[in-house]
Amino acid sequence: MAAGEGLLTGLEAANQVIAKPGQGQPAEILPVILDEPHIQALRSVNRFVRQGLQGLPQFWLP
Repeated sequence: MAAGEGLLTGLEAANQVIAKPGQGQPAEILPVILDEPHIQALRSVNRFVRQGLQGLPQFWLP
């Protein structure tokens, strides 16, 4: 889970908790903004490379 997803999940949980007794101010949760096309492309390349490396021995790790 990314840090942003964790924060969003926490804010959603906090909003549900304060909704039960009807006290407190709900946190404003902004809609998720999709990654720009060049970021999406680089994430795909990264995912492809990581999958290709999974079959190789990890000699650089102890």
